[in-house]
Amino acid sequence: MSTPTHWKKILVPTDFSEDSLTAMREAQKFQQLTQAEVVLMHVTEPPFEGLRIQTGELQHEVKISATKRMEALVAGHFHGNPHVTTLVKEGRAGDVICDVARMQ
Repeated sequence: MSTPTHWKKILVPTDFSEDSLTAMREAQKFQQLTQAEVVLMHVTEPPFEGLRIQTGELQHEVKISATKRMEALVAGHFHGNPHVTTLVKEGRAGDVICDVARMQ
């Protein structure tokens, strides 16, 4: 596999599915070759507030859970690697991933 050695960052969105975990493992291999920063990111849906449904508190719990899962991924796959960060963002996944990619 030929990997560009000039990569500085690798953005890895995850929904915790097996496919996204495969992508994360590939990013880990690239990181070892390039020493690029790896940014693991998970996007949660925004809370729904309407009629009698208030989901803000539930959304807060979802964000906490996602943060813990992200920390577990880092501990399990990138233990002790200072070049790995995590992000948990809220919004529509496709939009948020593109926005973060543009800013990175």
